[in-house]
Amino acid sequence: MYKLLGYSITLLLFVPILTFAAPDGFISKDSNITPVSILQNVLNLIASAFLFGSVIFLIYSGYMFFSAEGDTEKLKTARSNLTWSIIGIAVGLLAFAFPAVIKTFIERGVT
Repeated sequence: MYKLLGYSITLLLFVPILTFAAPDGFISKDSNITPVSILQNVLNLIASAFLFGSVIFLIYSGYMFFSAEGDTEKLKTARSNLTWSIIGIAVGLLAFAFPAVIKTFIERGVT
């Protein structure tokens, strides 16, 4: 029963992402779709997936802390996983911020 519920929730969460679902009229026929905009959308999708994976890894490392039961090797592994998941989240956030910073420098001109 719980397995079926878990699969159902997963399916409901990920089907719109996998099908790139968009509401009607989201993309007008007049819009300028350029290779740069396509690349930007693909990179945003990759950065989102990376950030999502890092958050899942963070949750998993928390589970590893709880299930370590005082075993020093398991705690060491959990601590390492926690460190790398935080680094992954930081890299994922920088992946979103970096293009905006570059765009700002280009528009204003570097002085």
